[in-house]
Amino acid sequence: MAPSQSTVVGPAGASAANPMAFARPGAKGTTNWPCVQRKVEDISIGQVWNGPDPASASSVERTAPMRALVGELAARRLPLPEAQARAEAFLKTLPEAERAKTATAVFADLFAILNTERTEIMQGIERYGAKQKAMAETIRAENAKLSKLRAAADAAPADIDQAMQTVTWDTRIFNERRQSLTFVCEVPTIIEQRLFGLGRTLSAGL
Repeated sequence: MAPSQSTVVGPAGASAANPMAFARPGAKGTTNWPCVQRKVEDISIGQVWNGPDPASASSVERTAPMRALVGELAARRLPLPEAQARAEAFLKTLPEAERAKTATAVFADLFAILNTERTEIMQGIERYGAKQKAMAETIRAENAKLSKLRAAADAAPADIDQAMQTVTWDTRIFNERRQSLTFVCEVPTIIEQRLFGLGRTLSAGL
């Protein structure tokens, strides 16, 4: 599941280093989503699972080894290839007659955990995006104030210097915060890829 890319953070054609791009009014229907990756609001288990009907997992008893495996697979610090290897090894310990229902239950629980985590991360990204938008508006107002001071014949040099420092400082903070979004914006896609990879591994072992 390669991430779908849009062109820029903010309006098309805007410079990534220009906070004013984010301050421009967006097109109708745009949100506070600040990532270049296209926002996919929801994913369904059917998109990442090719095995038996996940609804059948509700009647499966969750054993301690199953719960432990779900916890291991959900931990993103565990590289995906290693997680897939653990899933394969677990399935091999099961009687063939139990593999389908057990694998389905494991994946259903894994999906519930990671999909919830993905939703929470995306909500956090949007909150961050809203703060960035507000800060960009502030910087735009500060720039307007600075322009007026520079145009005023009676403006005190100290006032101009202070206004310049304010714009410079706030722009620096804005861009540093935007840089920190680079990794966070990848996380929803990383989770989708993890679910897809583990779903394929578990269903292939049936």
